Amino acid sequence: MYRKVIKPVSSWGTDMTRPLHKSVNSKQAGFGLIELMVGMLISLLVAVAAYAVFKASATTARRVVETEATWHDAELALMSLTQNIANAGYMMNLTAAGAINPVQVANSATWPDANLNTSSERLTLTSNGNVTGNPLTVILVNSIWDIALNPVTGNPSLQWTNGAAAPVYYADGVLAMRFQFSCTSAPGAYQSTGCPGGITDMKSVQVALLVRGLQPDPSGQPVSAASYVFPDGSIYTVPASCSGQLDCLAYRHQLFVTEVPLRNVNWANNL
Repeated sequence: MYRKVIKPVSSWGTDMTRPLHKSVNSKQAGFGLIELMVGMLISLLVAVAAYAVFKASATTARRVVETEATWHDAELALMSLTQNIANAGYMMNLTAAGAINPVQVANSATWPDANLNTSSERLTLTSNGNVTGNPLTVILVNSIWDIALNPVTGNPSLQWTNGAAAPVYYADGVLAMRFQFSCTSAPGAYQSTGCPGGITDMKSVQVALLVRGLQPDPSGQPVSAASYVFPDGSIYTVPASCSGQLDCLAYRHQLFVTEVPLRNVNWANNL
């Protein structure tokens, strides 16, 4: 007898041997240990190079800022000096017999710089310290401007001494100072030691300061002139070595020159 066998249908499909999903490639892409180490090395090299560039830029910027600060201090010091000169002879009877000249120069003994062919000068200004304002009662007060070694910083500095007070250091880096006088008896000309008629014959005082930056140029190469000529013809020759360190030419130098009218001349001539 013939029997027909019916094969049951599975919910898994007609072919039980066929997988439900296609197999996924078990081999996946990724970074190996060597690739990671190479990447870390490259990142490290880039970081080191970036830091070196940043450090060099920061050093350059800092030295530029310090040099600019030196010039700024010198300009402020020069302003104080010129104000002091303008007030020379305040409330003094400058036309009286035997009256002293309230503007006097002398060679500086405090800072004899061998690099200047003529000694740097010291300026002494005299005024009447009498608070009553009576010109016949004179209490003379001397203000002395000089270049001296600042004991705090160890740098040459513009020094101001008023009477018996302790010195005040205005600006570090001042190397040399020179003065000239413009006289009414010689219009347009300057005298180095004063005017023939003294203070009543003096129109103005010319001031010249040579200032050096406190930090060398980052390149270490010469950035300044080999010498600087003052208006009176004095020459400052930049030395080859700064305290046995870098060439002094690697430090920036600046020559400041200004002229100060004397306010008290007209007052003195009208006594």
